[in-house]
Amino acid sequence: MQPHSSRPRVPAYTRRRLRPPTVPKSPFTFLVAKNTRDTSLSNNTQQTMNDLREGCRIKTSLK
Repeated sequence: MQPHSSRPRVPAYTRRRLRPPTVPKSPFTFLVAKNTRDTSLSNNTQQTMNDLREGCRIKTSLK
């Protein structure tokens, strides 16, 4: 005879999914190379990207 428990039996895989997500213990650093060139893009697309970058520089300098 098994002892009576007031808690319903829940499969182990379900219990694991109910736990809150854990936060990594180590700091995370995301690095992006700044001098990337869009060499695989067409000339027109490269010009558009350059115009967008210049617009961002101007907008940043106005702040």
